[in-house]
Amino acid sequence: MAGTKLSAALAMALAAAVTGTAHAQRPFVYLGGGVTIPVSVYKNEDGAKTGWMGLAGVGVPIGDNGLTLGGEAMYGSNSHEAPPEGDKTNLYGASGWASYRFGDPEKPGVYLLGSVGVLKHDYRSEAFPDEQGGNFELAWSGGAGVDVPVGTGGSTFWVEARYMNRGDTRFIPIFAGISIALGR
Repeated sequence: MAGTKLSAALAMALAAAVTGTAHAQRPFVYLGGGVTIPVSVYKNEDGAKTGWMGLAGVGVPIGDNGLTLGGEAMYGSNSHEAPPEGDKTNLYGASGWASYRFGDPEKPGVYLLGSVGVLKHDYRSEAFPDEQGGNFELAWSGGAGVDVPVGTGGSTFWVEARYMNRGDTRFIPIFAGISIALGR
């Protein structure tokens, strides 16, 4: 069901892009990764330590006013404080997002973003096999980033930080990545 909603959101974003102005920026794909810093219950009660997360997605600028819509998938992992040793939580999911970039797209700029989707908190433990598992739940995030154009092809290098919330699983990911413009 979440995949269907995400597909519908992407289709709407692409349709909006096609009907946008002729001067609109080009659609792009992106890859990124970085660290996840657990906060709140995820850190204090679950004992999650700083981990890692990767993400990949697609974005479609809407017109030429700085608004972009997109979708992404992510996967990451956080180990837990001992004992027992070897416990970890894998986090994975998908979301739709919107961002607004300030300034000239051909110069370094700042952007704000927000997302809504689903994220699975998948706990793994050799010592407590009965407690393993997890489920998908609604997740949201908000954050900010900086991007820098790379060459003249519309691609960018970016760095961003977010606050992500999925019930008691809350963390701050700090990502770096590259966006590659599609088409001409």
